[in-house]
This record gives sequence, C-alpha cells and structure tokens, in this order.
Amino acid sequence: MILYNITFKVDLNATSSFKQFLEEEHLPDVYAFKLVERHKLYRLLEQDDSESITLCLQYFLPDMGTYRQHEELLDYSFKNQIKKQFGDKVLYFSTVLKQM
Repeated sequence: MILYNITFKVDLNATSSFKQFLEEEHLPDVYAFKLVERHKLYRLLEQDDSESITLCLQYFLPDMGTYRQHEELLDYSFKNQIKKQFGDKVLYFSTVLKQM
C-alpha cells in the first residue's frame, strides 16, 4: 500500500474556495481514473492559524506503478491548476510513503 500525502498551507481568505475546489473538481477527477482506492483530508492541529490553515490530503494507492500513473495522469495538472487558480494563497509539498 502506498500513501501519497500532499500538505497544503492555505491562506484563510482562500480556505473555503480551496476546499470547494478539492471536493467538487479535483476529487471527482481522481476517482474517475480509478487509481486511488480512497482518500482522507485532515487539518493539522496545534498550528498558528491566524493567517492560514494547514491541510493534508492523503491518497491510498495499491502500489508504486499505480502511483506513477496517478502522477502522470493527474498530479502534475492538479498542481498546475492550484498555481493558476490560487497563486501564492496555497503552498504545498508532497511525500510518498510505503506501508511496512
């Protein structure tokens, strides 16, 4: 099992529109390709939330081959869309983990 985690630092003024973008645009696209088994969205706690919040979006994929497909088919365009739509109001980094 592969866990693909994307951590977002979202400006407070963009929080609702970013969450709406994830739920209404991005996640339906993800599931249309049938590569991701499930996802979870978390909010990081015990952070200074005065200007932004931190969200973690996690995808569960069966193996690295499926992750690579996801990366090619969806991830690059997803990140470009974030830059285009939200600019510097949403910053992110991603990690890939393997279940032991």
